[in-house]
Amino acid sequence: MMTSAVQRLTEDPRPIFIDEADYLFKRPDMLDAMRDIYDVTGSPVVLIGMEEFARKVQSRGKFARRITQWVRFSGIDIEDARTVVETISDIKIADDLLAHVHKEAKKNIGRMVTGLARIEQFGKLNALETVTKKDWANRALFYDQPNFKRKS
Repeated sequence: MMTSAVQRLTEDPRPIFIDEADYLFKRPDMLDAMRDIYDVTGSPVVLIGMEEFARKVQSRGKFARRITQWVRFSGIDIEDARTVVETISDIKIADDLLAHVHKEAKKNIGRMVTGLARIEQFGKLNALETVTKKDWANRALFYDQPNFKRKS
């Protein structure tokens, strides 16, 4: 696999994005492979980690010296959330509902995308051009929010 990755990156140079890069530190062989691919191809590597990622990187001096820039992502703001809606949704989402999704997602773009997909599906099923907070009512935005109601 490494030979194939090096060949493709040599033929068509591009950045390498590694999400949840924290897991590389559980497998030193994977960390070494990623470093070797970078050394051979020169392709920039963007590591995306979770909360403790910086500490894990810093604990590995040889690896940490290779980091040229750190960017802390603290969550999506409401303007970026609107851009996400305009980019991924085929229907319009009213400002009141977008503010609700943004608040409930706690600025987490992954949760925002999940909630927005559910809203889009709801809007399409109900032939709505724009979905408002009133339309959405108290439906769950995320799959980890069960909505158990007592039967009367």
